Amino acid sequence: MPHSPAEKKAALTRVRKIKGQIFGIRNRP
Repeated sequence: MPHSPAEKKAALTRVRKIKGQIFGIRNRP
């Protein structure tokens, strides 16, 4: 399945957001 740069960016942002929710506690002051 072909992925356009926009789709890749959206998927990356989604993964980053999920990881942020999981690991965000460590990163927040």
